[in-house]
Amino acid sequence: MPLSDYAMWFIAGAILVVAEIFMPGMVIIWFGFGALMAGLAALIGAGTIIQIITFIIFSVVSLVVAQKYLKKKEKGGRKVGAERLIGKKGKVVVKIEPGEFGRISIEGEKWLAGADDVIPEGSWIIVEDLDGAHLIVKKVSDDKET
Repeated sequence: MPLSDYAMWFIAGAILVVAEIFMPGMVIIWFGFGALMAGLAALIGAGTIIQIITFIIFSVVSLVVAQKYLKKKEKGGRKVGAERLIGKKGKVVVKIEPGEFGRISIEGEKWLAGADDVIPEGSWIIVEDLDGAHLIVKKVSDDKET
């Protein structure tokens, strides 16, 4: 006995949703969602053309909306590596001179750092930016840890 249209759509949708678990990134789940919606269309009696259009529309729209949402969320997401140190304070352990990197200690780690001004050893700094894997810092004016 052949499967009905809605059963095939639901099976395809379920396979795609489950397959997403084993895939990097979120890509095929949206097509699984589209297939499930096409299965609903078939269940209420829509013809083959309407089922296919439903699949395409729901797949594409959900993919586009999800990607926009994920990109927006990613911008405000958790920072890692040296990027997480921007705005943090630390202490110079090896003098920093313009055009040369010194070393700073921040959050218990040692980092190469550069600055536009001379910053002597023992001075407190704040991380302003990154230059590759090097931190760009500025001396804290009151020379106190705050």
